[in-house]
Amino acid sequence: MQISWRQYLTLKLAKRNAIFSLGISIGKHTHHVVGLVKQGAEVSWAHACKFDKATFKTEFSAWVKANNLDGTPTYISYTESYYQLMQVDRPDVDDNEVHAALQWPLKELLTTDKDVSYDFFDMPVQLSGQHKINTVAIEYEHIEGINQLMFDLNLDLQQIVVEEIAACELVHSHSEAVLTLVQELGGEVCLNIIKDNQLYLTRRLRGFDNLGQFSADELRMGIIESLCIQIQRSLDYFSNQLRQAQIKHIFLRLPIEQQEVVAQDIEKVIDMPVSLLSPSMEIKVDINLNEFSLNALGAAMIAYNKSESRVHNEAA
Repeated sequence: MQISWRQYLTLKLAKRNAIFSLGISIGKHTHHVVGLVKQGAEVSWAHACKFDKATFKTEFSAWVKANNLDGTPTYISYTESYYQLMQVDRPDVDDNEVHAALQWPLKELLTTDKDVSYDFFDMPVQLSGQHKINTVAIEYEHIEGINQLMFDLNLDLQQIVVEEIAACELVHSHSEAVLTLVQELGGEVCLNIIKDNQLYLTRRLRGFDNLGQFSADELRMGIIESLCIQIQRSLDYFSNQLRQAQIKHIFLRLPIEQQEVVAQDIEKVIDMPVSLLSPSMEIKVDINLNEFSLNALGAAMIAYNKSESRVHNEAA
């Protein structure tokens, strides 16, 4: 577990009712935890911890108990190594029977013989003549274990999501469609097109998992160009095949020192503004965003965005 003295003291001095939500990213080797704190009407990012997977249960349990986090709303997001995300034809059944009917096509597509937990979410728009849905499947033992841990610690588990859904929360405030490129440490680059907090397109870009090993000059010797080709293909698909208005902004967050170089070159090639993706709230924790999980932050921000939407609706 890695936590600074500043973070420790902040947690110890925080009042129980100031803790707004916890977001947990379940990674392949490391689990990240984000804590949002509410003071009055303001919500800020105040806590960030890393736990080794092997010792997570013991150390996270001690951390929760030491800081009196009983009842804290908690949101969990799994990283790519735990689940399969697939598009399948929507079963021709009533809406309340879709989930049960999915077990048959999923059995043919899944690459595991273990019992799985699965869910689905609709696609906002469809290609002409198609009626697909997105399905997510995770081995049941993972879900059962994390549920039991949350119950034992008296944490209020609100929702379990995956990276692609957590990414939507990071750009929740943008009403126009945006393209995001986000990469977790050790993972693949995840390209998403998001509009009105809905996932219109998601792709895993293969072959870019080791970008941090290259210098700026090496990245410019074909790697960034290849990345731009994948981005342009996604932009074209969104506007031409899905018949949506053209995207005007790209947000990027890669765990590499040269990400600003990548952002600048993409901006030149694609001819579109490219910004580094940052949370839409005050950051009170001493953290390097390039080394921490935005997946955990996106999970924690589910509660934040719900509260913001509720305030706007009440004001209207």
